[in-house]
Amino acid sequence: MYDRLSEDLNQHLPAVDVAIVGAGMAGSIVARRLRQMAYRVVIVEKSRGVGGRVATRRVHDTHADLGLPAWSVQGKFMQGILTAISRRETIAPWTDTIYEFDGESFVKNTHWSPAYVSPAGINRIAKYLASGLEIWRQRRAVAIAPTPARTWYISLEGTGSDGSEATPMGLTAKAIVLAIPAPQAVSLLETVNGHFAPHFLDTARSVAYDPCITAIAGYSPDKQGEILRRSPPWRAVRFPSDPVLASASWESSKRTGDRAPVFVFHSSTTFAEAHLDTIDLTQVAQKLLDRASETLFPWLDQPEWWQVHRWRYAFCRRPHHGPLLASTQPAIVACAGDWCQDETHLNRFSSIETALNSGDRAAFWVNQQLENRSFPPFVSLWENS
Repeated sequence: MYDRLSEDLNQHLPAVDVAIVGAGMAGSIVARRLRQMAYRVVIVEKSRGVGGRVATRRVHDTHADLGLPAWSVQGKFMQGILTAISRRETIAPWTDTIYEFDGESFVKNTHWSPAYVSPAGINRIAKYLASGLEIWRQRRAVAIAPTPARTWYISLEGTGSDGSEATPMGLTAKAIVLAIPAPQAVSLLETVNGHFAPHFLDTARSVAYDPCITAIAGYSPDKQGEILRRSPPWRAVRFPSDPVLASASWESSKRTGDRAPVFVFHSSTTFAEAHLDTIDLTQVAQKLLDRASETLFPWLDQPEWWQVHRWRYAFCRRPHHGPLLASTQPAIVACAGDWCQDETHLNRFSSIETALNSGDRAAFWVNQQLENRSFPPFVSLWENS
């Protein structure tokens, strides 16, 4: 690693003020905040898209939200985003009631705030936050190392849009923000052997996630009429005690123009843990559909098409109790995300709001460690949007 560092530094790598790993909600808000203060910021993102679990997939002339099903306004960040996006396009309320299946019947769970959707999917939030930012997509950060100047060197791998190896394969930064799930952050932090205080790494290692397997399924248009005739009261259903199915979302109810029904099914943690590393997920997805057909509609096990996705870090089960995890040794580094939860966010706000709050706090802290420039007021994030 240090041989690579010496070689790359001699090649005059790109240098930025702050390098952010991850273009999810936390990473994007960090970048927007620091850019407000005229820092040069680059986001390194291993995927083609942005948003993390705020994910939408374009399928068969429609959209399906395969991560979080909708967004609720539970705090100032989501309220600001909703207001800003509403200036550009229609944002519609979807439901204010999540139903739960108790094994025999559907029971209202009305504690949820009203849920909003965009015709283009929940990823519209992530695209809005990422607009105008410098993002190096399909670039994976594989290692980090402190330089003699107390900056960071980030080693990268990935491909360009044409499939060839992307360049440059590294960059240097005065500070790093790891806005990724804690286990992924730990894998990078552990490449810096012996440079962090034990407590710093131990705290990151203590964070735990639950996985999830998600199936998106589309059905023939004649099934749409059957749904409308039965007129189910629910748009989303949770299955708190089911060994296979955790939740189901009637995706096509989010859009008035969809002529064929589309559903998204999320597995239970136990089911996901048992099948997460299965190479061929065909039978795994079929088990999800079979279970859904036993509780919702009998024909859900026979889709016209389907796709499946595995989320290794779907839900933070054991968070870090603080809005960020940070260190100034051996150089400035902060970790942020929905796994960094301060006391006001524990079990109170959505994971999106928590991630945004964490990213905002990380940007504030990084600015203090660098040049301590004037931190813009919160409301300025959405001005001229």
